[in-house]
Amino acid sequence: MSEARSTAEAYLSATNSSDLRVQAERFSDADRILAAAYSVSGSDRKRLALRVYRLRATGEMSGAYSVAEDMGQLLVKRTTQKRGRASSWEHGVERVVAIDIAMTVLKWQHMPACPACGGRGHPVIEGTPVMDESRECPECRGTGIIPLERLVRPEYVEHARWLASEMDGLSSIVFSDMAEKLRASLDF
Repeated sequence: MSEARSTAEAYLSATNSSDLRVQAERFSDADRILAAAYSVSGSDRKRLALRVYRLRATGEMSGAYSVAEDMGQLLVKRTTQKRGRASSWEHGVERVVAIDIAMTVLKWQHMPACPACGGRGHPVIEGTPVMDESRECPECRGTGIIPLERLVRPEYVEHARWLASEMDGLSSIVFSDMAEKLRASLDF
């Protein structure tokens, strides 16, 4: 039994397709790419989210610096807006620092596994290849994912968390919009 592909998986597959013919009787890869384009048109943030998704889904980091620059710009804009209000973001972030934070978030999303436990959430019993499932890994506290807080300076933790959350949220909106556009094309 095979599971139906998600909109995100179908899009990713379409970006690697060599057959971009439009077919009247079924959705083609061209339809999926067009739906993605329509979903992000007019929104720099959604285009950025789609680029972040592609980096994460393909496992390749080529083009990551360009994405980090754009994410950094988004963070600078956000901190500039927040400074005038009562918030825990008491100071803005310079562009270079914002790009560095964004690159750290991208690397963390690319390789989130805790290096101490290999992403298993439990330490190995010393001198053996066996996991000790009675204890949690002290580095990741049993999650198997290195905490983002350990990768950025304490004063930038909230900024890094916001960037990671923003990209996750925007990616889900983009794929929701794509699914709607594809569904709507069925309702001639």
